[in-house]
Amino acid sequence: MVMGVWLWIIHGMSAPDQLDRGPKTAYYNLLVQGFQAGQLNLKMEAPAGLTQLADPYDPAQNARYCWVGGMPIHDTSYYHGKLYIYFGVTPAITLFWPYAALTGHYLSEVMAVLVFCTAGFLVSVGLLYALWRRCFAGVNFGVVLAGVMALGLASGLPMLLSRAGVYEVAISCGVACVMISLAGVWGALIMPRHQGWWLAGGSLAYGLAVGARPDLLFGAAMLLIPALLARRKGQRVGTLLLAAVAPITLVGLGLLLYNQLRFGDPREFGHHYQLVQEHKTLQDFSLHYLGFNWLVYFFEPVRWSLGYPFVREGILPAAPKGYGAIEMAFNILADVPVVWLGLAILPAWRNQPALRSFLAPAGFFCGASLLTLSCFLSANDRYEVEFLPGLVLLAVVGGLSLEQSPGRYRWLLRGGGALLLAWSAAFNLVHAAQRRALAYNDWGAAFDNQGHIDEAMGQYRQAIRWDPDNFDAHFNLGTDLAQRSRTDEAIAQYQEVVRLKPDYSLVHYNLGNALLQKGQSAEAARQFQEAVRLKPDDNQALNNLGVYLLRTGKTAQAADLLQKAVRIRPDYADAHLNLGIAFTKENRIADAVSEYQEAAHLEPDLPEAHHSLGNMYLIEGQPAAAIDQFQMVLRLTPNDAEAHDNLGVALAKTGRMDEAISEFQEAIRLNPDDVGAKKNLGQALKSTNAPAAR
Repeated sequence: MVMGVWLWIIHGMSAPDQLDRGPKTAYYNLLVQGFQAGQLNLKMEAPAGLTQLADPYDPAQNARYCWVGGMPIHDTSYYHGKLYIYFGVTPAITLFWPYAALTGHYLSEVMAVLVFCTAGFLVSVGLLYALWRRCFAGVNFGVVLAGVMALGLASGLPMLLSRAGVYEVAISCGVACVMISLAGVWGALIMPRHQGWWLAGGSLAYGLAVGARPDLLFGAAMLLIPALLARRKGQRVGTLLLAAVAPITLVGLGLLLYNQLRFGDPREFGHHYQLVQEHKTLQDFSLHYLGFNWLVYFFEPVRWSLGYPFVREGILPAAPKGYGAIEMAFNILADVPVVWLGLAILPAWRNQPALRSFLAPAGFFCGASLLTLSCFLSANDRYEVEFLPGLVLLAVVGGLSLEQSPGRYRWLLRGGGALLLAWSAAFNLVHAAQRRALAYNDWGAAFDNQGHIDEAMGQYRQAIRWDPDNFDAHFNLGTDLAQRSRTDEAIAQYQEVVRLKPDYSLVHYNLGNALLQKGQSAEAARQFQEAVRLKPDDNQALNNLGVYLLRTGKTAQAADLLQKAVRIRPDYADAHLNLGIAFTKENRIADAVSEYQEAAHLEPDLPEAHHSLGNMYLIEGQPAAAIDQFQMVLRLTPNDAEAHDNLGVALAKTGRMDEAISEFQEAIRLNPDDVGAKKNLGQALKSTNAPAAR
């Protein structure tokens, strides 16, 4: 049943045909192709533009180059002109490369995650079976089956399957290897004759887990527990120590060499050379993040609703200085409450030495993994899945222990455990749906990058169908609708984003623009004001709010906002233009000329800047300079009647009356209702004694 649910989750999770370039282009398969070609970098050419950037790791500079064939490559590591994968190498060695060698085909990321999740799940079920037979033989088999359900549906694995990509490949591989390692430790504890081999297998598996997810390193100390227990019994532990240390050390030396050959530093996995952001300026791990991440992972206030998808992001206090971002992290104690059953292992801990010997390494791993991730600069639901299967396994053991309670309480305890399991499984499935919505949103962004707006909107609508509270999908759909001039629909999407995430400054800015198109200036101004309140350095919102204030006659306030906009972003041509308009209204002609000149310099193809500058030159008595500006306007917009009229005025002031008459006539042809042009033409004809055209 668990596997059936999993297959239902991954059904339809392949990228659309227009985006899907096949498994061959998945990162791990590109790495395999690189290995086959005798190289350690991906079998993919780095975009040529990256080599020309002053800082190829600056998102503001590299954004235009971080796409190949419409798909993002920002998660790769860029070093000396080559692209690498910073995710662990283990999945490529243990699955992708063998599969390609045996079948001649390439494995998709979705299927790889399914394989690794299945391996980890089946090993955990095997551990559950072994623990039941050895330590809880009297427990009803139905309770064991409930434990199997918990391991498969409440452990976070459904979430990995719902949005299976390169991140999830590495994490699911780490989960599988850790579970295999725990099985090796268990074998070493209960099979004395072969305990060295069992422990060596567990050590090798844990080394591979570190190869998939380096942050798992500190949990490797659990491999020493069988040797420590043997020492307490007075046994010789040399062989056990060798079995625990040698395999993982060999794997570790291989990883260090691999990193040295790639990046010239054995400790560098490529994290600091990611294109996604400037990691060199960030502190990846710090104890300052510990308390905040614990709050996110265990004590985040949960917001529930009666409508699907029932759960929403919690409201958190301000993050520590230097902290990164939170992506869909959930409160384990509230959202996966089956883990509370782990407290029930305490009686078994005291009464069953064999079980205690296994619970110690399992608990140590969970604690070490959690502590490491809690010191990281970001919180993520994917990260929680690294230790959540271990916590659920401990909880299932606690559930077996509860079954040994006195009979008069057993049915009550069973009912409570069933409710905790049902709640946890339901949350996993709901959260899987939310993650699936993220996949559709990602595909929509890829379509947008290719210029296929209609296809992108289809993906965003799918994302909203799976998760109506996905504000990113609503925002992106609104943006595309606005591009299609479907303003009313765009406004509806932006308003939904405001409802879901009222502190998102950009949506207030976009909503303001859409309202302006509908002629709702006052409401648009309120949105721009909110955008500025939320993000005081939002130069675009400052500019647009300044434009509104100009229209309503509040020139001084507008000038203040526009001056702030150009201070924040000196190369913002529109803000310089609008500031020039404000100075013109205040009769500060010299200042206005300066702003118009700057706007024209920054954006030479901005006709409004040249037009305004030409008008200022006319006011200052520089008709020759004005002629140059109006001619520039007409090169950009030949059918601008007002520019023809103004050019005629400038030509007339320099005595070039025949040319001026021609410009006035063209202005009237383009705009027969232009009274000013007709008046200017009449004056020009009168000055030359020429007959008026009939």
